[in-house]
Amino acid sequence: MVDVKFYMAQHELYIKRLKRAIESRGDFAYKECCRDTKENCCAFGQTFYREIMPNLEEFPEPIREVILQIEKVHCEFHEIGKQIDSKNPDEALVKKMQDISLTLYQLLMKLERMLIGVEKV
Repeated sequence: MVDVKFYMAQHELYIKRLKRAIESRGDFAYKECCRDTKENCCAFGQTFYREIMPNLEEFPEPIREVILQIEKVHCEFHEIGKQIDSKNPDEALVKKMQDISLTLYQLLMKLERMLIGVEKV
């Protein structure tokens, strides 16, 4: 079974570390979403590509669609995040990243609701 709370927690930890770096104007160790590489991956991506994506076909179609949306948004989040200079942040990019982060949370919550529905059947 998919532990959606793990993904939410890992995403939240990443965001908190980035926010602290921006607030302190310090360095930040940016990570990859893990789609195209196995190097420098975030914990979310490492687990997602190890546990969910190899088993994608085992999920019902509506759940597969949400999982693919999560993958897309998660990677968009990292692509925008890598453009942010934590020492001199562009507020428009920070806002864009926050919006994408919210979309990712919403998709994760949707997935969680769908998986609960599948378990009851």
